[in-house]
Amino acid sequence: GESASVVSDFAEQQGYDFVWALDPDYEAQRTYPTSGIPYTVVIDAQGTVSEIFAGSGRDMYAKFESAVQKAMG
Repeated sequence: GESASVVSDFAEQQGYDFVWALDPDYEAQRTYPTSGIPYTVVIDAQGTVSEIFAGSGRDMYAKFESAVQKAMG
């Protein structure tokens, strides 16, 4: 719901280097309610949510990579 400049400034201040998108009408927020940043939803080839990752933590990249591989079949 924030403007592009607010989001861009925040991402830069936090040092985020991942791809992000704006949700000006809160459509994604209503579909996938978030609990913080980063918030990652893995969707499989059939369009089913297979994993949700909220926040960051130990070995997060390995867990995320495994979830994506599993979702790809």
